[in-house]
Amino acid sequence: MVQLVRSAFLAATVCTTCLVVTAFAFHNVSLNRATSASWHLTSALTAAAVLIVAAFLARLSRLLVLELAAAGVAGGLLANSLVAGASGGVADFVHAGGWIYSPGDLAVIGGTVLLALGTATAALRMG
Repeated sequence: MVQLVRSAFLAATVCTTCLVVTAFAFHNVSLNRATSASWHLTSALTAAAVLIVAAFLARLSRLLVLELAAAGVAGGLLANSLVAGASGGVADFVHAGGWIYSPGDLAVIGGTVLLALGTATAALRMG
């Protein structure tokens, strides 16, 4: 339970950071309007599922990186959903690798990479 609460707090921190960065750079954004009600619902459900599963795995494996990774994924998803709901689209403005990302996208990508590495490490520890 402690892991889930800590992950949720960290996700709120990631979300808030993404929102603040987006607010400061909003004059340079390109809005990705490909968001629907089902996209928002999927984002929220995915964020919740990632937090719950990662907290469970973190408890079993005692790996803090799983909590951090889940916070990145969940916080990024929620930030993108909140920005899209408030402005009519996800605010993309970070150029990387030939693509344009939002801060939430970067949090999701980074969190997913950490989640994969942490899950592999947990499997090795427990197996």
